[in-house]
Amino acid sequence: MAAGVSSLVLAACAAFVTIVATSGNDSHTSVAAIQVAQDGEMIAHPWGTEIPVSLSGMRDGTTYRFMTGNARGDRVQAGSVQPSGQSDGPMRVHLTTAMRKDTITMVYVQDADGQFVAQAAVGPHRSS
Repeated sequence: MAAGVSSLVLAACAAFVTIVATSGNDSHTSVAAIQVAQDGEMIAHPWGTEIPVSLSGMRDGTTYRFMTGNARGDRVQAGSVQPSGQSDGPMRVHLTTAMRKDTITMVYVQDADGQFVAQAAVGPHRSS
């Protein structure tokens, strides 16, 4: 049973999670698909945790904020980025959070308006 649960957790960690956002400021629907995934092993520090992630689908010039979450539903800030369009591939960043490595289960992405636009399951023992 433990092997089955481990396989399920690894599969969830490897999956990209995409949320589709629509804009209501005009009669046309504007769709932006944000993708976020853990991109390597988490790094524990005395002050918290560093999490390498890969991001795509973000709009240039828009600020995106990150949070980490645990199994209890607690959330902690984990930095922000503002893409500038200088890269053709996914953006790779290291999020930093005060949350302990062994408790982090999720990464959340918020747009400039505070709306959650993506999330992904993460874990302490995942490598790319």
